[in-house]
Amino acid sequence: MRFRIKKVINNNILCVTDADGSEMIVTGRGLGFGHKVGEQVDSASVQKTYRMTNPTVQQKLLDLLEQIPYEHFLLTDELVGEIRKRISYPLNESLLITLADHINLCH
Repeated sequence: MRFRIKKVINNNILCVTDADGSEMIVTGRGLGFGHKVGEQVDSASVQKTYRMTNPTVQQKLLDLLEQIPYEHFLLTDELVGEIRKRISYPLNESLLITLADHINLCH
């Protein structure tokens, strides 16, 4: 599968659309390096995909990713993954944003 780049956030994060036109955020080391809006990127080079069901939450994540270091986002994603493994109920999708913002502010 291939994604079309909607916005290059940094060398590691892209905002893309899939074949259906759905927007998502994809990450991977060096994924955005040298790419421009409108180009296609192969899903094989994507490490993680983030597709929020709420467009407002999706935009908040996009805005946050433009402001925080990639390493803070990776740490937050790892923490949220561990939390999901340990609890039996669904988490609010905005937890990733809230926690990443908090970690960034505490740094």
